[in-house]
Amino acid sequence: MNNLLSVFNNIEKLFVVKKWKYFGIELWPLFRKQIEKEIVGGNFTKINPKEFNSIDNLISNSDEYDNLFLFDPIRLIEGEDGLENRILGPYMNLINSNKESYVNIQYSVYPTDKIIRNSSSYFLDEKKYIAQYLYLAPYIQLEEYEDVKEYFEENVGILNFPSMNEIYKLASEIYALSKVFEKILVQKKIKRIFVEIYYHKVCLAATLAAHNVGIPSIEVQHGILKDTLWYGWNLKNRNNGFTIFPNIYLTWNEFTTNSINQWANKTVKHKAIMTGNLWVENYKKNREYELSNSKTNNKENILVTLQPIRATPEWNGNIPNWFLEFIKETADIYKFYIRFHPIMEEEERNSFIKKVNEANIHNISFEEANNNSLLSLFSNTFVNITPYSSTAFEAYEFGVPTIFIHYKGNIIKNSGIPDEYIFFAEDKHDLRKIISSSLSIQRTYKNNSTKDVYSDNIISLIDTEYQKLKTIESTEQGIISLNQFINLLRRGATLNHYNFSNVLDVLFNKKEYELILNFKDKFPINKMDYFFFAGRSFFELKDINGCIEYLKEYLDLYESRDNHQNNDELTIKKNYLLSALYYMGLSQFFLGNLKESEYYFKECITESNGNHKGASKYIEIIKSN
Repeated sequence: MNNLLSVFNNIEKLFVVKKWKYFGIELWPLFRKQIEKEIVGGNFTKINPKEFNSIDNLISNSDEYDNLFLFDPIRLIEGEDGLENRILGPYMNLINSNKESYVNIQYSVYPTDKIIRNSSSYFLDEKKYIAQYLYLAPYIQLEEYEDVKEYFEENVGILNFPSMNEIYKLASEIYALSKVFEKILVQKKIKRIFVEIYYHKVCLAATLAAHNVGIPSIEVQHGILKDTLWYGWNLKNRNNGFTIFPNIYLTWNEFTTNSINQWANKTVKHKAIMTGNLWVENYKKNREYELSNSKTNNKENILVTLQPIRATPEWNGNIPNWFLEFIKETADIYKFYIRFHPIMEEEERNSFIKKVNEANIHNISFEEANNNSLLSLFSNTFVNITPYSSTAFEAYEFGVPTIFIHYKGNIIKNSGIPDEYIFFAEDKHDLRKIISSSLSIQRTYKNNSTKDVYSDNIISLIDTEYQKLKTIESTEQGIISLNQFINLLRRGATLNHYNFSNVLDVLFNKKEYELILNFKDKFPINKMDYFFFAGRSFFELKDINGCIEYLKEYLDLYESRDNHQNNDELTIKKNYLLSALYYMGLSQFFLGNLKESEYYFKECITESNGNHKGASKYIEIIKSN
């Protein structure tokens, strides 16, 4: 994976892949997605959506929510009160404690009967909505595509480089799904969206929708994020980031936070915040327990956390044969608690149990390992053995060392877990030595009290960091555009295809209103953006009629825009629409046109989900008259 990642990073240095876009979606991350799909697989049987509460019902009802949680139910676990999401669940609890509401949207690429069924949980039929909203724009030739393909195949060889048609299809599907989510976010007045695995197609679409609507998207860490195709970016210069990536990444440890911020801090859209693993933190906080090298019938207890067969194809099973032999040979010494991975299907689980029974192995417990909380198991076992599962992170929180028996376990190295808690075994002789040495480790669990500062105010922290990002984005894009504009003028370069929108934004913030009004006949300007900034400039210059004329033109263009086209207008964002409606209302108010004024103020309140205090104040004034 590291070699593959370095190839991708080199491509980003050598070629113009960051310019590849379709429907305004950055395409280069989707090439990474297709490669990752080829490595780990990705075509799974989907569950029957007719069995569950469809998002059709969500769209058709009048309920409103503050937050949206998006996840695959295959990863749900049995909790004290039924099924729970160990990654997003703690944040749902935080939302409740903040007296806010949330809605769940579940999707699945795996067959499963695990799904949260309640009045605020819905299921997304991905295929249905892609078919309903799919719009195929004309394909465009990607600059240097053939050169990039040749470079990739020369340096990787064993993997196929995705075709343009594959990527266009994926981008079109993401765009189609984003339109569904935009409808939901606006209609339900959602303030934030939380996702568990942002690089799934559904989550990419939801993140894109959040970007277009102007609300924060948040991903909560779910596993190992080091040096993967989705988290290992090598950005050298300041840039705009990605519209399909989350704004905020909530991480477990300092290493992961720094790893993401190494590239995120070079963008104006993304940031990682260390919150700790709230599932683990809450477990520790709410329970009293003792860590011990527990024994059952005088046998040392060992936890084995499996992964699905598709994760270890070279073994032709979930564990190598030598490990099964080791379990049988140590029947008098150890008892093994074998825990299945959440996405292992029942057929795969039964096949594994059958294999154990046929080998006449009796020092294994499946029932206790799978019917109890993973965290409670760490309290009663002294070592965790796994191919390369991220359970190593949770194990470390309880002072339990992890032994990796697959070469991919190397990815855990230097990822925030001290070396004394990580071991690697290639055969049963290695394993025997390592387990013996593990018995001498003094058991302690990590004290993460310093992370508690995030627990009580994490939602407000997310909002604050998002607003900081938006401020940086607006300021930097404008300054860059203004500097580019000045340089182009000095060089006498053609300006026919130059986008002046960010220049107008900077000039407006600098109160250069007359200069903005002089732009109209001198440069080829995007009409929608120009009408907005000109209208606002007229207002600042006390020309109320000019303000009304130009803002009305802006609102007409906003209303008639084609949602199927790539909209490059800066002022298509919701905050500009709210500003236009508010100042239209204000202008009509100053002219004494109270009926027209009330109309625009009410529109402003509606579009802001009832949160525009200025418009609300004027509505009260108008009603009092």
